[in-house]
Amino acid sequence: MKTRTILFLCALAVLALVAVQPAQAVTYTWTQTAGVPYNWDNSGAEDNWGTGAGGAFPNALDDTANVNIDLVGNQTINLNQAITIGTLNMGDTSGAQTLTIAPNGGSLTFDVASGNAALTKVWGCTGADTISSGIILNDNLNITNNANAGLTISGGVTGTADLTLRSNPANRVANGGPGNTGITLSTTAVNNSGRIINAGTGGGGVGISAAIGSNVTEIRQDSNTSQLSITGGITVNAAGTTLTSNGFQAFLVSSGAIGGAGNLVINNNSLYASSRNSAYDGSYVPNGIAIGAGVNNTGTITNSGTGAAMTQISGVIGANVTDVIQNSAGSNLLLFGATNAYTGSTQINAGILGVGNAGALRACNEIT
Repeated sequence: MKTRTILFLCALAVLALVAVQPAQAVTYTWTQTAGVPYNWDNSGAEDNWGTGAGGAFPNALDDTANVNIDLVGNQTINLNQAITIGTLNMGDTSGAQTLTIAPNGGSLTFDVASGNAALTKVWGCTGADTISSGIILNDNLNITNNANAGLTISGGVTGTADLTLRSNPANRVANGGPGNTGITLSTTAVNNSGRIINAGTGGGGVGISAAIGSNVTEIRQDSNTSQLSITGGITVNAAGTTLTSNGFQAFLVSSGAIGGAGNLVINNNSLYASSRNSAYDGSYVPNGIAIGAGVNNTGTITNSGTGAAMTQISGVIGANVTDVIQNSAGSNLLLFGATNAYTGSTQINAGILGVGNAGALRACNEIT
């Protein structure tokens, strides 16, 4: 009886161990090449992943979806439901055919057991690709474009992790966009609870024309070769939003207002000193941080950082802004708004603050 009891307990232990083992990640490869719509989930008894009619498809933690194939026509893949994967590789591997991943009621969640999730447009594509479904970040996601053609994310980004953008092709284009080299985030807001980081190694730019929501805590330029351009506006986080430049390439906020309730911190660490760093003429900033948009966050604006590149605010600073603070010994802060209306003081704690015209400092402001 004792022996049977021991065997029974051992069997239960084995079953319990099996029950807690995580499902193994699966790599799936797309098989369809024609220029017609298909279904990611094999609905309608399709066999798009080589798993049989209506068979299995990528939809689990750590799954890899390889949709990099030699297409013969422009193709759309409808998700149809909420899909979870860890890695997505996409693009026409040997031509100019385009690939669109559309929601059709679905969404795309990136989730991995460890490390970062990845969305990569592969080398060899010359057609512009688009993901128009919403992207949800359960883990940090690296979006990489290795091709000499654009990748557009137009369905918005949410979730609780960082978003890193890497535009790596050799072709140099000022801003990414459909049909151009680079990465574009357009249409629907980018509002992940975390950071947005530009870290490409190529000449293709990154353009964000979608609004950047208040969940984003930092927007960071880390690239020495890929320009970061924001034209969709920024809502400052209640605990503050930081604009950081660590690279040699420009960080431009050229249009779209900066608002929200919180402090705006400009952390300029770029070591590339521009020849215009001390010429207060309002001209284009080839490096450093340039804000051409109006700034009207309810809080302060502080220029900080350890770099030598200049920070330029040529947009109008609105009445919701209290103090404007220059706090960097190396990065000059240049104000060019013709009718700045901020209500508090102008503080110079370190370095140089340049004024481009008579309206840049609000009348009767206290300067300390």
